Amino acid sequence: MQDRTYKVTFRMNEKEYQSFKKKVTRAKLKQSDFLRTCVAEKEIIVVPGLEEFAKQILAIGNNLNQVAKNLNSHYFVNASEDIEKVRQDLGTLREEAIEVLQKIRS
Repeated sequence: MQDRTYKVTFRMNEKEYQSFKKKVTRAKLKQSDFLRTCVAEKEIIVVPGLEEFAKQILAIGNNLNQVAKNLNSHYFVNASEDIEKVRQDLGTLREEAIEVLQKIRS
C-alpha cells in the first residue's frame, strides 16, 4: 500500500454531489479510488451491460462443459440438442459482444 500523506477535502453542491455519487457507483470504485483515477488523468470507462455479458459467458462455458461431459461419457442421446443450444447461445453472445464494443467505441 502506498503512503498517503495528504488529505484533500472540498465541497460540492447537491447537483455536483449527486452526479459524483452516480459516477462512483457506475464505476464500482471507492470514492477515493475514483478521484485518484480522475487526478491521474486515467480514463474511467463504464460499459453498460458488461456484468450481464460476463454472466452469459460463464453460462455458455457451463453448457460447453456439460456437452463435453456427455460426449466423454458416451451419453449421446441429447448431445445434438446440447450442441444446438450452445450454438444459439454463442450467436446471442456474439450479437451482445458487438453491442458492447460499439458502446466502448462511442
